[in-house]
Amino acid sequence: MIQEEGQFPPRAASEVGRADENEDGTRERRARPLVLSYQRRPYAAETAVPPPLPTVLLPGGLLAGRARMARTNSIMDLAKNLKIDSVSRLQSKPPLRVAPEQPVAEAVALMREHNIGCVLVCRDEQLLGLFTERDLLRRVLAAGKPLTAPVGDCMTPDPVTVHPKEPIGAAIRRMEEGGYRHLPVVDEAGRAVGVLSVKRIVHYLVEHYSPTVYNQPPDPSSVPHTAEGA
Repeated sequence: MIQEEGQFPPRAASEVGRADENEDGTRERRARPLVLSYQRRPYAAETAVPPPLPTVLLPGGLLAGRARMARTNSIMDLAKNLKIDSVSRLQSKPPLRVAPEQPVAEAVALMREHNIGCVLVCRDEQLLGLFTERDLLRRVLAAGKPLTAPVGDCMTPDPVTVHPKEPIGAAIRRMEEGGYRHLPVVDEAGRAVGVLSVKRIVHYLVEHYSPTVYNQPPDPSSVPHTAEGA
């Protein structure tokens, strides 16, 4: 930029608004230029505080509530599958049969050899009865009968049975109602095809629903009256 005669050089920004001296020696106060600053006002959507997420207050705290919900879902899945899964999925053991004319001693020897708790009393594959350890104690030893007595006289006649296609829940219900530990598995023709034991059902529950089984208290109706832990 070419400076002409009689013009003052441009002042720096820091000199604007200071008192300047004229040619005649007088001082003149120059007004500071008004600087307008524009600041955009934020929209309402930008300044709005998002509402807090809903909090579900559960007894025992949030983590305890989630754990309780997980256990509830697991129990619901267990109850559902007990109505769907059939007894055939448990793969019950092949039955050990004895004839009703055989002595009790032979039935006991067969149970000890295979480490089982019962044998089926059959004639031509038709189920007649069930001989268990309980029958040995109550109907033989407690009654004073000899071990040479026919097993047909000491067995449980016409035992409660279950079909391979029936749900597992039905077998558990019959065991609970009658206090049985073994249920013969029979087909449509009445032939014995297996024996379902309480031990096999427990193994099934632990194998597929171990958290639900292991987390159950010894007495489900008992509730602690004080908080546990420190």
